[in-house]
Amino acid sequence: MSATVAEKSAALSQEEGEKLAAAINKLELWLAVRDMYEPTVEALQSALDLDQVDAVVLYGDSVLAGVDSFVSAIREGIAKTSLVAGGKSYATDGLIAAINAEHPGLVDPNSTAADAICAYMAQRRDPLPSVVENESTNIGALVRNTMKTLQSVEVVPDTLVVIADPLFMRRIEATFALAAETLSVTSLPAYDVSVNFVAGVGLVYEQPTPHGMWPLDTYLDLMSGEVPRLRDDERGYGPKGKGFIDHVRIPPEIAEAAKLLEDFLGGYREPDPVFA
Repeated sequence: MSATVAEKSAALSQEEGEKLAAAINKLELWLAVRDMYEPTVEALQSALDLDQVDAVVLYGDSVLAGVDSFVSAIREGIAKTSLVAGGKSYATDGLIAAINAEHPGLVDPNSTAADAICAYMAQRRDPLPSVVENESTNIGALVRNTMKTLQSVEVVPDTLVVIADPLFMRRIEATFALAAETLSVTSLPAYDVSVNFVAGVGLVYEQPTPHGMWPLDTYLDLMSGEVPRLRDDERGYGPKGKGFIDHVRIPPEIAEAAKLLEDFLGGYREPDPVFA
């Protein structure tokens, strides 16, 4: 059985551990693209000088803090239409596990992310979304199906607020930039989290952690796959590679931080063909 992140990082020196924690926090900050920090009209006015956007969408494979933010956005009335999107993907099992930890047996393990979130919202008696999309298995499909689903209910958005896991936000924006270049997309990451290094213990989350936060191993695994996908080369998702996203400039310090994390983990999260 492979060592956990805590076990591996506990063996690091103070200098090595602090350097790794700083790299992880730098990656999170860059990947998150925080246009808004909270789902309020005041935050929207500050970001866009608008009282309301055409739609707010929650991408399902995030932690439960994303659901909380989405519900607040609906209650605040920051959008005319609300959408939950997400089929079955790499992170869906973790989302369902977090829901069932709070409400045992509420969600079938084979459920889609969107259906699981709607069941969770209904259980809490939250306001439900205007429309649901439950077939997307990756970010490219989420973006395409967001537009198709909104159009199916006669919503052709000019402005969109996206609530999603901060680790995926830069890739989401780069996907929209290619697929819907005239659309104004404002990012509202589902959570904000940092890690610290404690000598003899290893990497730990700074407390308090966001609602339903991923286990640290999952968080770093998800993070490790993002910079390789954002690269504009033969293996990346940019125009010179698979062509899934618009060109993204990766600053040298971010590439260095990603390499440090990859070296620590012994690799990065490769694309899963099941969710292609």
